[in-house]
Parts: sequence; C-alpha cells; structure tokens
Amino acid sequence: MYAPPPQQEGMSTGVKVGIAVGVLVVLYLLFKDKVDAALKPTNVVVTPVGPTNVVPNPSGSGSTAVTPAVVTVTPAAPQAAPSYAYKGCYVDDGNRVLPRLIGPQVTIEDCAAQARAAGNKVFGIQYSAGQGMLGRGGECWIGNDSGYDRLGVATNCENSGGRQFGGAWSNAVYSWDRL
Repeated sequence: MYAPPPQQEGMSTGVKVGIAVGVLVVLYLLFKDKVDAALKPTNVVVTPVGPTNVVPNPSGSGSTAVTPAVVTVTPAAPQAAPSYAYKGCYVDDGNRVLPRLIGPQVTIEDCAAQARAAGNKVFGIQYSAGQGMLGRGGECWIGNDSGYDRLGVATNCENSGGRQFGGAWSNAVYSWDRL
C-alpha cells in the first residue's frame, strides 16, 4: 500500500496549488486536441510561473516533474446571427426565377425562415398588394443564389414601412448572408 513520503505532509498551500495547476497542465497537454476542438475558436495560453518541482508518483514508483503555470483561455468573440438583406426588385414570369412557392400570404419573416430551413439563401416576396399583405408579406418564393435576376430589374415593387414588397410578376428579392 502506498504511503506518502513524510515531506509531503507539511507542504504549503502554494506548493499544493502549484501541483494542482501542474496536473491541469499535464491533463491539458494529454487531451489538447479534444480540448482545442471543444473550445474553438479560442486562444489557450499556458504560461509557466515558477520552477519545476519533482514530486513522487502516487503509485510509489518514480516521480513526475511539475511546473506551476497559469492557463489563460480567451473565448472568441461571439459571431453575429445570420441576417438577410434586400437585393432588389426583379421581374418574374411563368418559368419562375425562384422556383419553389412556399405559399400565399406569408410574412417576410416567415418566408426568410422557410428559405433558410430549406437551405436556400434567396427568397422573394411577390404580389403583396394582390394578397392584401402589403406591409406584411405576400407570395413567398425561394430558390438558389443565381438566376433570380435573369429577367432584369422590375419597377413595381413597393416600399412599406421601410421594407420592400413585390408586385404582380415581380419579386422583392432578399438574401441571407449565410445559412
């Protein structure tokens, strides 16, 4: 059975803290890849703060070199939530530039959420006044990043409350900055 050496019984608090920090550093070094993956993106700095001490292993065989250190973890700045922005007013026709209809009478917010959930960055609000949705939404059409402008710029989108709404055969096109 292991019995600690007599000199360990009288260790000061500072030495005990140094040993504990050293153990944490050793554990960090052993599991560095897993710790780094869990903390990404962060900055971890291990700074030695004292001399290396040799302490006996608890098993009674051999000893371990321990250096007291300060571990500083700096978390990355939080990333802003994804957002969408108005791209412009574009002509549509029977061969839809945004091919998937989510539904009539859909708010801009719901159309944005539906597009994002479907993995589409681009969505358009069309025929707002005809749906009685001017100022709230209209027909929601979603699609890919390219092609929504293939028929050119339309002039019949309407601004209501600082937001754009498509007219008949025109999409007020919005796009997510990222999904």
